[in-house]
Amino acid sequence: MFSISTKELVYLSIMGAAWFVLDFIIGQWINVVTGMYMIGFLAAIVSGFFGVILVKSRPKFFTFTIPLFIFGVLALPTGSAGPVGFWPKVAVEVIVGLIADSWFKMTKYKNWSIIIGFYIIVALLYGFMVGTMALMGIPEVGKIASVLPIAIPGFWVIGSIGLWLGFYIWRKIKDKAAVKQVTW
Repeated sequence: MFSISTKELVYLSIMGAAWFVLDFIIGQWINVVTGMYMIGFLAAIVSGFFGVILVKSRPKFFTFTIPLFIFGVLALPTGSAGPVGFWPKVAVEVIVGLIADSWFKMTKYKNWSIIIGFYIIVALLYGFMVGTMALMGIPEVGKIASVLPIAIPGFWVIGSIGLWLGFYIWRKIKDKAAVKQVTW
């Protein structure tokens, strides 16, 4: 029912690694250059962009679960997606990936569902991560939870730039031969 080929697994794994690299490495570069911790702003744009490209290039189940699993594993030794070394962030990424894949399958991968799905995924990731941190007794989680009413809508607004960018670039590249090799 939900089969996945080796080619699909490789493609989705590369997309997950690329997502992490753009999210973390460039975000850290901005931090070093500006002296401001702006990885959250970059993450919103990158996540919106990757959401569109993933759904448009491969509208099948596991399109989000596999890249988010890879992202979570690569994020373990970093502060991306949760505290450094916080192993439950991998489980949270996978659970949210499965919810996202279910949403997109249910809505038949329509453009509107990518936009609404992005907003749902962001709220779930933030909510599940903070909830998991609270269950695990991570210090200072109350401070993080207190900014969620601002952080989530902020991520939605800034992430909308990434959504727009993803749709724009997809329209430009969807008929290219290299893209057709990895889409099916």
